[in-house]
Amino acid sequence: LMLEVADIRPGERIYTPFDNCLQLSIAVEERSGGNAPVFAEFPEASALPWLLRLFYGSASAIKEGDPVLAPSFFSGERTLDRFDTALAVLPFSKKYARFDAGRDPLERFPEATASAGVLALRHILAQTKKRAVAAVANSLLFSSGAERALREHLVDTGKVEAVIGLPSALLAGSSVAFSLLVLKLDAPSETIRFIDGATEDAEGLFFTKDGKGRATLSGWRRMADLYRSGATDRHANQAARSEVRPPEYRLEVSRYCLSEQERAVETYLFSRDTKVLSEIAEIIRPVPPLRQDAGEEGAEALELEVSSLPRYGPAKPAGKRVSLREKDLENDKGRSFLRTGDVVLAVKGRTGRVGIIGTGVSEARTPPWVASQSCLVLRVRNADAVPPEYLYMYLRSDLGKSLMKMLTSGMLVPLIHLRQLSGIPVVIPSAEKKRQALESYLRQSELERSIAEARNEQSRLLDALFSGGD
Repeated sequence: LMLEVADIRPGERIYTPFDNCLQLSIAVEERSGGNAPVFAEFPEASALPWLLRLFYGSASAIKEGDPVLAPSFFSGERTLDRFDTALAVLPFSKKYARFDAGRDPLERFPEATASAGVLALRHILAQTKKRAVAAVANSLLFSSGAERALREHLVDTGKVEAVIGLPSALLAGSSVAFSLLVLKLDAPSETIRFIDGATEDAEGLFFTKDGKGRATLSGWRRMADLYRSGATDRHANQAARSEVRPPEYRLEVSRYCLSEQERAVETYLFSRDTKVLSEIAEIIRPVPPLRQDAGEEGAEALELEVSSLPRYGPAKPAGKRVSLREKDLENDKGRSFLRTGDVVLAVKGRTGRVGIIGTGVSEARTPPWVASQSCLVLRVRNADAVPPEYLYMYLRSDLGKSLMKMLTSGMLVPLIHLRQLSGIPVVIPSAEKKRQALESYLRQSELERSIAEARNEQSRLLDALFSGGD
């Protein structure tokens, strides 16, 4: 797929950094019939690339060395050689310890970072003239910090031509989900093509899985055809550069290739009066508890865990005892202490799970309740305009669940970032809708209590049958 997308032409000079097994280099030679000279670099000290070069009769120019720390191909004393096209599988989780990007003599790295993905891609930009196809960890497409700064540069300068999402467990020895980032470097691209080959409904169409969960990209030709055709469907979309909005510049494919349900959500919201969540509610990140081995005393509190958020009705009582640092509480000014009407939303792990604090809970209670670090607290600003029960029911609805799903990202642990959450649209309720939401909430709470009582009665009946004498 990478070779197909790269569209290598005879006579072009091809650069393959981080090619430890010469897999890409040899594939380029075979595909081009030897008419595209290849220049490979591999950072791991090994005899394997040299043996493979000899075995396959490869004519590739290969160099041992890390392209970021010590690039090998120069056209002058301090000038990197620039190749027509680059193909690379970038390091997914590596960090360059003690590497000062700001002191690079070749001035390749504007971002001060240890992230191998960012530094490797910046190096490729410095050493490539026309086109680059790079397999990148999905975190590069949505993370903040240096990754976001790099995305801003790529989008604003029109270098991103396409992003192709691929299934997890595709590479041997790794279950990491990744994508192909296709960069056009010789002229700006005004649109970005998105292909989603990672969703569950893409199985059988683009990839297959064996009994152990490993994926094979069986439909790569179909993906390449879809990439070239410009067609739009469930798995493909095209967006103008301006649609990849600041400040996040997020490029993960799932934001642009929407399911029918997600498209229906966008259509529904377009025709409604909405405000963003940050206008409706204050979004509070809970004070972190002290670690048990911290060796210092703190103020006692009860932590409300995600498991205490039931499917219906108010949250169960907080029960996990934690200690909070006094200085953190002084800075927090009691904002983290839960109170009646607070909506608690899980944003890590079981993302989208939501609960509401019932009556009788005050920030002045002893010990106070605080939300788990996996959650954020939503405290309604004007309960007359948007009651907390309405916000809770809104987030629990199919509409709310779809919005949460669209926000969720993360390679290993699902995450919802506060910045993205603050911008989700909330439909402003009419007086009738507020009344209906409150009635539904109260009725669901009543039913939940009845169900809990019935379960307790079931347990009592069973215990009574086999307890005591005959």
